[in-house]
Amino acid sequence: MINKPGKKDKYIIFEGPSEEKFLKHFENLFGANYNLKLINAKGKDKIIYEYRKIKKKNPVSDICVMYDLDGIDTISSIVKNYKNKGLPFSKSKIYFINPQFELLLVLVKEKRTPASKYNIYIKRLYGIENYEKTDKQLSRIMKQITKEELEQLIINMKQLLDKDDKQTCGSNYDLLFEDLFINKKTSAFK
Repeated sequence: MINKPGKKDKYIIFEGPSEEKFLKHFENLFGANYNLKLINAKGKDKIIYEYRKIKKKNPVSDICVMYDLDGIDTISSIVKNYKNKGLPFSKSKIYFINPQFELLLVLVKEKRTPASKYNIYIKRLYGIENYEKTDKQLSRIMKQITKEELEQLIINMKQLLDKDDKQTCGSNYDLLFEDLFINKKTSAFK
C-alpha cells in the first residue's frame, strides 16, 4: 500500500489472509480513497490486540475492524468486549459478515447466498479443489475476479444480505467497500 499525499490514513484490521488478498485486489482495481494500512491479526481473537496497539501509538487513528461472525458472535458482544477492555469503540467501526468471508467469494460470481458448504461453490466457481485459504489458492481466486464483478458484488450485497448481525446470512461490507474504494463523485453506487 503506497501512501498518497493528501489522503488520510485508515487502518483496517481483519482475521486472516482471505480479507487481506481481497482488499488488496479491490484496491488494485479501483484505487483507494485513503492510505490503507491493512493489518492481518492472524485470528479473530487477536483483532482487539492489534486495535489496542494502534490506539496506543496514535489515539486519533481512524480504525475499522472486520469480523466473521461465524453464526455465533454479534456486533453487540464485540462492542462490549472492547469496552470491557477500556477501549473507546463505536459500533460504526465494525464491518461484519455472517457466517464467514467466503460468502463474498460466492457473491462475486452468483446472485445468491448459500448458507454453508463454500468449498463446493469455490470448486465450481474458481476450479479450486480442497479450498484451505492458502496464499496460492487466494491468488488464483483473485486473478479470476474482475472489476465489473466487484461492482456487481456491492449491488448483490445491498440486495441480498441483511444488515442485522443476528441473521444467518448478513453483512455490511458493502458500506466498507464503498467508503474505501468507490469514488462518490462518479459512482453509480449511491
